Amino acid sequence: MLIHERQLTSSPKGHCLHNTQVFCDDDTLIVYDTRNDDAQIQTTGSVEMVNVQTGEETLVYQVPYQTKYGPGAGAASFSPKHKSIIFLRGLLNCNQQQPYAFNRRTGIKVDVSRLNAAENLDARNIAEPLVPGALRGGTHAHQWSANGRWISYTYNDYLLDELSNQQPDLKFNRSVGIMIPDYPVKVTLPNDSENFSGSMFSVLISEINANAQPNTDEIFAAVDECWIGNNGYKTINGNRQHKAIAFQGCLYDKSGNEKKEVYIADLPEQFSHDELLQTAGSLTSPPLVPQSVNQRRLTYTQHGVCGPRHWLRSNAEGTLIAFLSHDDNKVVQVFGVSPQGGQPHQFSKLQAGVSGPFNISPDGKHIACLSDNNVWLINIKTGQAEQATFHYADDKAVGSVIWSNKGDLLAYNRYTKHSNGNAYLQIFILELNNQ
Repeated sequence: MLIHERQLTSSPKGHCLHNTQVFCDDDTLIVYDTRNDDAQIQTTGSVEMVNVQTGEETLVYQVPYQTKYGPGAGAASFSPKHKSIIFLRGLLNCNQQQPYAFNRRTGIKVDVSRLNAAENLDARNIAEPLVPGALRGGTHAHQWSANGRWISYTYNDYLLDELSNQQPDLKFNRSVGIMIPDYPVKVTLPNDSENFSGSMFSVLISEINANAQPNTDEIFAAVDECWIGNNGYKTINGNRQHKAIAFQGCLYDKSGNEKKEVYIADLPEQFSHDELLQTAGSLTSPPLVPQSVNQRRLTYTQHGVCGPRHWLRSNAEGTLIAFLSHDDNKVVQVFGVSPQGGQPHQFSKLQAGVSGPFNISPDGKHIACLSDNNVWLINIKTGQAEQATFHYADDKAVGSVIWSNKGDLLAYNRYTKHSNGNAYLQIFILELNNQ
């Protein structure tokens, strides 16, 4: 494979890529936030996009009232079907007493045709009367479904976090949820920075139990999910499950040690409105998972899902769910399993292991990841690894490697020295030619 690398951005600021879906529908634009470090969302005040051909940078959204305590913005991704961008933003009333936090953020959408015009996607409601479809905490790491209509996220509950300070039995850990179109949510309380309406209906889809028992399939948290396939997956009986999400379920093994395994939440073709109206929860209990969601454990592995933080990934056909785990030498590699179950298969055998999140090509043939400070491509069928970049200087590659929608481009982040002496996260492009 012929690979040409070029540096796309060079301005003296961060250009932080999300872990997936950074290319717009026609691959002409890439969205990013201006963090220069992954931990700086709280102090990051803008989301931008860059033209893939010209390198021209354009402001997408400027956070109002930005301070060192928040609101902050980041983790931006493009819809695969429309020039719409979603990213997380802290609450607009952030201050020293109430700074940006995991349970104080929300999903914001901006259309390229209306830059800087923010739309709240998930409603927030932390006082009675509670409204179905409104959350009481914070969402992040949003991912669009393949048709650009539904959105998944991970969630932290503000109300239960506050209560658990006095009543530990009310603790509610991170969970996974989705936003559903067609049912906008109106919060009856006056809209302010703590309570506000949203254009989509939010529900949780992972059943968790803070008191999960060891050596069972019960999970105490759910994290770092992905949509399965562009159109779901085929079940064992040959039917197609059109909507499903895979996530990492956090459990306790027989020795009481924490471990992660792959879980699946099968979703209905369409939620009934009556069912959705029963999901509000209470001031002392989380929003309820709709009854039509079916959760099941998929993997029973020796090491579990482990390694650097990453998100599960599925191929477009929905025949594979990929994750990181340790090989027999305790090196982090990419493994995969069918959504129908079975024994996981090891795909990568990189000497230095995989150092961060990875992505599967649109045609399902390759996995792109970072290893030993360089981009590598793993052939899913043969396991053959091809080194795509050759950097051995101080410039550090970080984060994820993201495919374009057509599959002929890859984008990733690398720190490079600027003439002012500082190092900034820049975006690099790899142009692939299979001829």
